[in-house]
Amino acid sequence: MTLRQFSARLVAVSSISVSSLFFLGAKPVSQITRPELKSLVAPAYFPPTGIQITEEIANDFASLKVDMIRVELIGQNDAQNSICYTAYDQIVDRLAAREIRVLGLIDYQSIAWADGSEWATDEFRQRFVARIQEIVSHFASRPNPIRRWEIWNEEDLCVEGFCPRIDPEPYGRILVDAYHAIKAADPGATVVLGGLSPKGFEHSTNYLAELYATLALQNHYAQHGYHPFDVIACHPYAEVFTAPNPGLANVLNNDIKAVMNANGDSAKKVWLTEMGWNSYYVSERQQADYLTKSYQMMDTLTDPANPGNGPYVERYFWLDYKDFGTIDLWGLKTSDLSRKKPAYFAYNDLGPSSVTKPIPPPESSPPGVYGETAADDLTLSLQPDGADPLNGNVATRISGGFHPANSNPADQEPAFTDGASLGGLTGLLADFPGQNIPAWSGFWVLDGGNVVNLRELRVFSGNNGKDGRVFHHYDIYVTDDPVPSATSPWRLTKEQVTPVPFGTGNLSGAIEASLTQVTNPSGGDLATSVTGLRLDLYAVSRNDNLFHDDWDACQGDDRDGAGAAFQSPLVYEVDAYFSTDVPPASLHVESIVLNTVNVTKGEKKGRAVVTVRDNLGNPVSGADVTGSFSGSFSETLTATTDANGISTFITTTSSRGTISFQFCVDAVVHSTLSYQPSDNIETCDTY
Repeated sequence: MTLRQFSARLVAVSSISVSSLFFLGAKPVSQITRPELKSLVAPAYFPPTGIQITEEIANDFASLKVDMIRVELIGQNDAQNSICYTAYDQIVDRLAAREIRVLGLIDYQSIAWADGSEWATDEFRQRFVARIQEIVSHFASRPNPIRRWEIWNEEDLCVEGFCPRIDPEPYGRILVDAYHAIKAADPGATVVLGGLSPKGFEHSTNYLAELYATLALQNHYAQHGYHPFDVIACHPYAEVFTAPNPGLANVLNNDIKAVMNANGDSAKKVWLTEMGWNSYYVSERQQADYLTKSYQMMDTLTDPANPGNGPYVERYFWLDYKDFGTIDLWGLKTSDLSRKKPAYFAYNDLGPSSVTKPIPPPESSPPGVYGETAADDLTLSLQPDGADPLNGNVATRISGGFHPANSNPADQEPAFTDGASLGGLTGLLADFPGQNIPAWSGFWVLDGGNVVNLRELRVFSGNNGKDGRVFHHYDIYVTDDPVPSATSPWRLTKEQVTPVPFGTGNLSGAIEASLTQVTNPSGGDLATSVTGLRLDLYAVSRNDNLFHDDWDACQGDDRDGAGAAFQSPLVYEVDAYFSTDVPPASLHVESIVLNTVNVTKGEKKGRAVVTVRDNLGNPVSGADVTGSFSGSFSETLTATTDANGISTFITTTSSRGTISFQFCVDAVVHSTLSYQPSDNIETCDTY
């Protein structure tokens, strides 16, 4: 069942007696024995809103010991209905890092939400199978592949007002072609028959039996000796029974397994690729009770006709990880993820205790970035500092600006460094900056332009309204230009600094403020020998209380699969810490002065006086300077600089008459400082 079908799902269980309420914790729960059974349906990616499986949610899956997630491949809203592979790759990699596998669902939403009348045509089948081949080929070649593919979703579904049913014969033709396209792209892939609703809802016949009887499947079996799928999926929702026992077992045994046996597929497994109870119709505790009992049943359910084959339900994907709206309450958690329902704890209690999933380190922030959020800005572990070296230093704006509502000059650049806490509109930046364009870019001249070492940077943002503007996202640049300006050579020091990963939500309004603290992860300084600091601050949300990056979906360095953020944050403080006790790092030739020295009447020697200074402008002593004379004199000499950084060269030979010569510094060697010829004021001079 796709999200479009949630509200159409008929749930004829409104008369369930409350006498069957289950009280959680009344007795211990028996864990399941087969880890692969524990699978889950969860929203993964929607083109308008982006990636739904954030790092936080993926970590929750790992803690719940989920073995597999069902992910629907949905086309973009463009002319080609293209698949945003960068978004899905992130999802697959994120799950793989936690040892969670993926079942890929390819259906009508993978190519276009077309009129169902098209689905029976050869033209649609060819386009659809071409899209399948494209998708499977992409994921088969990745380091973290998808190897399991479900073809279509509830092909038998037809309810009042919503009937995306495709007749068995055209679906059979699609299935045959899809099977061979998948096997051609990835011979080891598992092909799963699209999840069926066993009773066919308004159709009285058994769709699976009709499918086996189609010419497409009959001809395929006659030619190949097998049917074009490896697994049969079904969605045995509780429209025809209430509690799991015995209704669920009866539906699976009679309407699925018996039909498989009659058609030579007794050895194949069944996957429940959707199953659950809606707590809008049953109580939350009933939902939890039914979850526990249904999983325990599926853990051991055998085919009455072939008990020796062992349990035949291989996977059970609970629908869903979270609720949707006010009626579709299938989830383990509420729709805003703020509360774990009793079903969450029931799912968790299934174990099995033998399974442990890894929790990898955060993906988003570069090394050396500490991020934090808080429900109240005053409870952040660090607070704006009114005594940091940047305090009172007003930034120079390069581009961007502030929201029209933020019209008080004191709440603009001066607010960044005033040491004050969160205010109403303080630091509210301009909206709609554009893709990969800062909402505000500006710089600070550090210590009056003196050379310093930048040790630490802190940025604070927040909003009393507790929406998506509480987050922040910026890049750090520094320069060693003696007079920092907008056109200075700025070098990137840290990119995409964020307090939390992109995709993090503030749906329940639990966050008021956030903080980033940037240091050198190896210790020491963040940047050495700099004179200026620049920040590029980006928009952070899309009026949806989610944290978004600055790229459109599938463009550039897109991290969240959504459009570029257009709502900008309220940055209310920037604190920087630096030191002026900066050791020199390099040296260069500051000047060369040439003249001659009288030896005897008419005889002269050449002389060169070379001054060497470090990158801070101080004279360097003890540097061995090697230089070459040419012209009237031709020799190479070495001299050592004195306390004033001066080395003097006098040729060993002399010359008469008109004297003309050139002197060039060839090398400078020092025990601790590196020679930077590109910094030389002079390298050669002519007399």
